[in-house]
Amino acid sequence: MSVDILSTLNRSGSGLNITTLSTDLANAEVAPRKAMVQTRIDSAETSLGALDVLRSSLTGLRGSLTALSSANITQVSSDSSAVNVTVDDAARIAPQSISVGVQSLAQSQVLEFAGFSSASQSLGIGSLSVDFGTWSTDSFSTGTRPAQTISLGAGATLQDLSDALTGIDGIMARIVDIGDGTVSLGILSQTGASNALRIGVSADAGSPLQQFDMSAGPGTAQLRGASDAVLTLDGIAIRRQSNQITDAIPGVTLDLRATTIDQPPATISAGLDTDMAAEAVTTLMQSLNDFRSLARGLTARGTDGAAAGPLAGDAGLQSLLGSFDNLITRGYDGLGDSPVFLSDFGIVTERDGSLRFDRSRLDATLSQDSGRIEALLRGALTPGSEGVAVSGQPLRDPAAGRYDVVIDENNGTATIGNVMVQGVPTDDGRMLYAVSSGPLSGISLTVDAGTTRSTIDYGPGPLASLGTYLEEVTANGGLIDRRENAFSADIAENSDRLTALDQRMTEIEARYRSRFTEMERVITQLNSTGDYLTSLLDSWNADN
Repeated sequence: MSVDILSTLNRSGSGLNITTLSTDLANAEVAPRKAMVQTRIDSAETSLGALDVLRSSLTGLRGSLTALSSANITQVSSDSSAVNVTVDDAARIAPQSISVGVQSLAQSQVLEFAGFSSASQSLGIGSLSVDFGTWSTDSFSTGTRPAQTISLGAGATLQDLSDALTGIDGIMARIVDIGDGTVSLGILSQTGASNALRIGVSADAGSPLQQFDMSAGPGTAQLRGASDAVLTLDGIAIRRQSNQITDAIPGVTLDLRATTIDQPPATISAGLDTDMAAEAVTTLMQSLNDFRSLARGLTARGTDGAAAGPLAGDAGLQSLLGSFDNLITRGYDGLGDSPVFLSDFGIVTERDGSLRFDRSRLDATLSQDSGRIEALLRGALTPGSEGVAVSGQPLRDPAAGRYDVVIDENNGTATIGNVMVQGVPTDDGRMLYAVSSGPLSGISLTVDAGTTRSTIDYGPGPLASLGTYLEEVTANGGLIDRRENAFSADIAENSDRLTALDQRMTEIEARYRSRFTEMERVITQLNSTGDYLTSLLDSWNADN
């Protein structure tokens, strides 16, 4: 309790604690208004915290949708140990069966320079040049890689040369103890015929270095020549520098382990794995349910005795949930002859708005068209005829649907989505049309000779559409950002009101104290006068 010094010292006053009284009266006048303002601040801070939780959930859902859009639902296998397969990009893999025959594996060039006494043997002063290219008997054709030079100074050893060679990209060198008192320097190139090495030695080099000279041919130093992998894909022969081949089958890496000369070609099979597809759809359903459950809880109005959510009645967030529910239930065009619905894949909406997975619906859809699951996960940009191939992606955001393609072979033009495009002949007799304007700007069409009419189906699909909407909602200036700014502004405005009310309370308290002090002065004066009169009367009475 505060001590009113004035009242304590002035024993002739009213006896009231005017400091406490002034504070209590000022507080009684201002406190209710402060409580109302503080309630608004607390409510806004709670809503701001709830928005942060909602934003995190939206961001997490976007991440889940992105992961699902590249989910692997295709099973790729090889029936031969000669060829192993791994999936690099599931979205690029089409259901197919390909015969792969391996005639030879890619090999590195192996060189051995023998007869050295030890790794520390001195080689003398000189320089070596290393060229990359192709050997044909004793003739060497340089490739595109620049030559490298190694300079050795006084005291340089065989180990120094080995280290310098290993420091060159594409070369591995090591010293091997032969076991007869000598060591050899082994040198390996990268695989591929064009990665062979030619080593030249400067004319002023001493005899230890001269034995590395193979400018006239690899001679006996070459234990194995560099070569390409030679294989066939459905009978079509191809060559590659490596045994790991990433560009033969889109989305798949072939790892050549052995030749198939003495056995049947390997069969590479790619097809939809329905169990993996069901797992992907189940994950999608759970992600959507988790977000929807959280959002409904935060915006619940608290009917039937239940507590209201911290964002109850927020019109903007109610709009968000309405748009979200619409994206879940509506059909998506541009993915085939008919719209695609999530319910086609077994994601069924219950009466309470929650989702459940019906495997039988998914199986029924996949049995009719197994490729439809790709439209769900990755959308579609597909031609309507076999003579047309589409590559690239639209740079803009065109309307989903079917776009007509009309080709005029007489003047080499094509009308694609009402945009005329000039074609360019390709080496294999087809025409390439690169679209640089209009809704499909950014895509290219490769058209077989004789093809005069086709279509292109374009649709981003449910996952991409949901992801785009969530990105807009959580972006700077988006719905969540605007609501966060509004609540932050409310907090700042009401905090200013609290400050003003505190100042107002100080002013009221000072006014009361001033008035009570004046009252104390008057009362003290009256009491002093009363005391004087009493004393005077007592004196008169004593005289009488």
